[in-house]
Amino acid sequence: MRELGMAEDAISHYRRALELLPQDPDTVIGLGAALCDAGKLKEAIKLLEQATVQHPDNGLAYANLGIANEVAGKRGDAISAYAKAVERFDAMLSNAPDEEAATEMATRRRWARIQHAELLEQAGCWTQSIVEYRRLYEEEQLVAETLDAEAAESAKAYEEQLPGHSGAVDDSLLAERLAKTSGSPAQDDRSEDAPTREPALPGRDASVRVEPPTA
Repeated sequence: MRELGMAEDAISHYRRALELLPQDPDTVIGLGAALCDAGKLKEAIKLLEQATVQHPDNGLAYANLGIANEVAGKRGDAISAYAKAVERFDAMLSNAPDEEAATEMATRRRWARIQHAELLEQAGCWTQSIVEYRRLYEEEQLVAETLDAEAAESAKAYEEQLPGHSGAVDDSLLAERLAKTSGSPAQDDRSEDAPTREPALPGRDASVRVEPPTA
């Protein structure tokens, strides 16, 4: 509902859910975010501050508190909340139970770090802002290296499954084997016009501020 701009309806639903699950972090954070969407910033900030006390390890609580404070014009409080969100998402990433959860936490950490760095820059805290941007760059470099390693491993595994594999596979022999399998003449696909595939890295657009997913 929040995504459809129906903040008031979302508030009503979250309030009813909170009566049934008063300690549920997703419900508390969702209500705080919906209140922020509806422009009820004072109530949103109060509720999200309570969420950070009740659930101090929850990165989303701090991320949404950062958003609410930023919208309310409380830059200092927003900077502090985003910094804590980065720390929580980093810890959650380290303890992620599987690859899917790790990817989600890495995405959220990246988002929070960008918000933190941009607000530091706006506040004139240049040294701290540069540190955050450098960390962001290093994290994205690590993602690129991981993707390259995974691609190389996949290519190696594919080559090892080819008939008669005995180490390195010559491109011309590989093309000939594939042609025999498909029944078509062997062709050299290594033309200059052949598309190349780059690592799929998330880009950064400083003009776009996207809210992190909330429950």
